[in-house]
Amino acid sequence: MKVLIIFIITLILINACSPVRNTTVRKNNSIENEKNKTEFNSKQRFQDTTFIKLPDVKLGEDEPDKSMDVVLNDAIKTFENGDYENSCTKFQSLSSTIDSQSPIYHDIEFYLAECLVIKNQLNEAKKKFEILLSDNEIPDKTLEKVLVRIGQIYCAQDEKKIASTFFSRLENLNPNSIYLKVANCDFLNKK
Repeated sequence: MKVLIIFIITLILINACSPVRNTTVRKNNSIENEKNKTEFNSKQRFQDTTFIKLPDVKLGEDEPDKSMDVVLNDAIKTFENGDYENSCTKFQSLSSTIDSQSPIYHDIEFYLAECLVIKNQLNEAKKKFEILLSDNEIPDKTLEKVLVRIGQIYCAQDEKKIASTFFSRLENLNPNSIYLKVANCDFLNKK
């Protein structure tokens, strides 16, 4: 009896492990599967993916064809006309658009610092000017403006001795600079 039970269990296990279909059907199915794989590979994968073409990034809706220099000059003109909020937004937009290797990078950073001066955030502006001063690639024209402005900030913070070092540095850089007449702490009192 024991042997019979073991024999029946073995048959059941063997039957359970055997394939449901016979091998002839299996071979035909494997040929069909190969065809389906080939057809699937020839089709584009992920057909449900949607591609959306995004428009090109523009500096502004009304200025799509302007070069960066023209946009910078427009922002500077806006700044000089007293529209500080609009010009500072333009400078910020330009800053996020260009990299530090651009020829106008230092001018943009200078005017961003000027925006901080206008907002009376002198410590933040001073930090930005000091970063510009530490950049060896800064053009002399921009360096002159930075030296005057950082000196004036030190004057406004009643640190005239430090301010005079920046004014002296300007004079050493360019003895004929147009900024020398405002490179002193007395200039702020005349306003």
